[in-house]
Amino acid sequence: MGKAVAFGQKALSGNTGAIYANAIRAIPEFHDFYGATKKLLEENGEKTITSIVSCRTPLSTPTQSLVKLLHNGKIPVDNLFHLFLRIHLSDGTHLIFEKHGSPTMSRGDGPRNDEQTRNISVSPGLKLADFVKNGIHRAETRNFFVYAPFNSNCQDFQLALLSGSSQVHLTGEDRAWIDQDAKKIAENVPSWAKSTSADVIQLFSKLRVL
Repeated sequence: MGKAVAFGQKALSGNTGAIYANAIRAIPEFHDFYGATKKLLEENGEKTITSIVSCRTPLSTPTQSLVKLLHNGKIPVDNLFHLFLRIHLSDGTHLIFEKHGSPTMSRGDGPRNDEQTRNISVSPGLKLADFVKNGIHRAETRNFFVYAPFNSNCQDFQLALLSGSSQVHLTGEDRAWIDQDAKKIAENVPSWAKSTSADVIQLFSKLRVL
């Protein structure tokens, strides 16, 4: 395994790695919503939010394996989660808002496997469009739309949304439940691995749009 990792580092630091990285970056980043997400926001943006639920599910087995590999097995991956929001609107509409490579909104469905939930307090009158706009302003546009696994991920996305609007009352307990401290995890991950993982995620995100 040590030789394989060393080979990967060497390859990524040479001409092949540079060509690969440049090819990915040549595809423009997307700093706006598109497809089904854009349509749902256009259809529901003026509706008011009646409830927000922060949800999390354990990382998939392949993702857990990758984290173990990059961190020499020292990270308790059973305690790492993917996070998403369930948003209920005034007319009964139920939406899911999450960041998988890029921000994605979909129609609400039933509970996911091993889903854990936490209700977030929200005052009446907050429109969906304003909630999203305020989250973008809080995170800044590029951080909101572009995914990076250790510093612009699903938890950063969720915290920006929930702390961007004064009508949402995010408590310290809420924040601790959401925050998995990915930045601390990243401290011991090799720089080549962080860069490569971010590039791969962005490639798949961009290809979904093209």
